[in-house]
Amino acid sequence: MISYRLINVSAVALAVAVTGATTGAQTVAITGGKVYPVSGPAIENGTVVITNGRITAVGTNVSIPAGAQRIDATGKIVTPGFVNSSTQLGVQEVSAVTDTRDAAARGKDNVAAAFTVWEGLNPNSVMLAPARKEGITSFVVIPTGGLIAGQAALLDVVPGTTTDMMIRAPVAMVAEIGDAQQAGLTSRGELIVKLREIFDDAKYFRTHRDAFDRAATRDFSASRLDLEALQPVLDGKLPLLLTVDRIRH
Repeated sequence: MISYRLINVSAVALAVAVTGATTGAQTVAITGGKVYPVSGPAIENGTVVITNGRITAVGTNVSIPAGAQRIDATGKIVTPGFVNSSTQLGVQEVSAVTDTRDAAARGKDNVAAAFTVWEGLNPNSVMLAPARKEGITSFVVIPTGGLIAGQAALLDVVPGTTTDMMIRAPVAMVAEIGDAQQAGLTSRGELIVKLREIFDDAKYFRTHRDAFDRAATRDFSASRLDLEALQPVLDGKLPLLLTVDRIRH
């Protein structure tokens, strides 16, 4: 679903966000604004019709259904809602206050592949309203810390519970090539070696589960839950998102 927002040209500030206003059996027509679609040129004096939460028409000569709620966007710019593709929105309130941070897991030896960060999300976070006001309509909440930080999720910025907000989970497995000491290692090269070892163990684990259950295998670099969580990555069903803090020359 693509949500549109309105921007006051003179103030360059958000005037109206249509996020969440189009849920349920309702039709909304945004009229008179300069519409910037996802692809194609801008549309002067355009109309966007949203029916039951989905955009059903965009253009200049658009028929507006009877009974539609009309929003006058004259003098404003109408754009699709922004997607924040990497954030701790909803799982971190105040970075300096431990009790408000739920973006990281300790894991085993800095490996927390089984960590599902969205289960700690606060749908009543005070940060959600400002994000919505500034045009963020969807976001990817990602875990942080360690070598493999855990799993990320895609959510909508709408009122309700985490279930109401959820679009898809998980959307990626997150690993970090950054601070080696934070991952319990001493160099960036060692981070990469350790990451390879973890995935080698995950491959071995998938064909030796019975032996693992009998405690008849060697020690692995990750826990059973983490090794299980990595299987969709090995199968190509879940992307591996690597975050890095510098480029090698």
